[in-house]
Amino acid sequence: MRVIDAHVHYGFWEKLFSPGAEEGFLETLWETCQDAGVERVALLANPGRGNDALAKALEKRPDFVIAMGRIELDKDPVTLVEDFYQRGFHGIKTTGVSKNYDDPAYFPFYEAAAARGLRILFHTGILGGPVDYLEGGKADAWKRPP
Repeated sequence: MRVIDAHVHYGFWEKLFSPGAEEGFLETLWETCQDAGVERVALLANPGRGNDALAKALEKRPDFVIAMGRIELDKDPVTLVEDFYQRGFHGIKTTGVSKNYDDPAYFPFYEAAAARGLRILFHTGILGGPVDYLEGGKADAWKRPP
């Protein structure tokens, strides 16, 4: 049976939005996945510099990385979809939108992705991170915002 992890943030969690969060992560992830029997991972770019870091990860491990570029539907231009395609990305991840995902304003992104065979991961539900740990036991206290 093939095992593919469909949602992996690129970088060590405790450093996720800091410079250097990705350093050594791909190697550690690959080793862990080998031990667990996971063949490939959908690696998700982080906001900001994340798409460039993702492109480098894909170059290093094209046999392992399913590259999912990060796009902000309310801010980024539709041309970013073509950029992802040219970089060899396999799809797009989007989250934190101001409208429903089925709003016609987003259709040009979806059409561009479909025309290029790119998959789209629509983040729904909780956002994760400190906001989801505002209530909880002492074990989760370190995750609360200051």
